[in-house]
Amino acid sequence: MKPTILWVGQSKNSKTGNIPQGYVGATREETRKSCEGCPMLGNGCYHWQGLPRAAQAGMQRAYKNKPERYSLAHALDNSSRMARYGRGAVGGDPWVFDRDTVIGWTDQAKAKGLKGILLYTHFAADKGAHLKGLALASVHTPAEADDRIREGWRAAMVAPYKTK
Repeated sequence: MKPTILWVGQSKNSKTGNIPQGYVGATREETRKSCEGCPMLGNGCYHWQGLPRAAQAGMQRAYKNKPERYSLAHALDNSSRMARYGRGAVGGDPWVFDRDTVIGWTDQAKAKGLKGILLYTHFAADKGAHLKGLALASVHTPAEADDRIREGWRAAMVAPYKTK
């Protein structure tokens, strides 16, 4: 079955600001499957242990009756004029989408005046390798960052704390 991403045009996400955002999975199981093997799963993942998961659960319930409300086109049409990027995979990991799908998101965002879509994958070394150049490698150690950078990735290291 083809993976699903639920898009919203507005966000109160303190990390990104009010930009369009996508959440992997039309069901909890689909989201969880995209995260299988992630070292953060069950060990401090901000999505699974916080408000983003609760927000996604609400979207997943509403999606059953109004799937068009969660399309990227709808999110872009209902986003802030101040948004410069969209954020894909706030919950879940984008490795489940093929490269052409992700390029399509970027093309759609750019057609609406955004600069692109920000993505992070915890699976850059293996099942997410096809997203090199489209996503950042989400890494956990400086050594892992060095490895991904040598492979041609841009890397973002997970911090063990949150700043305000």
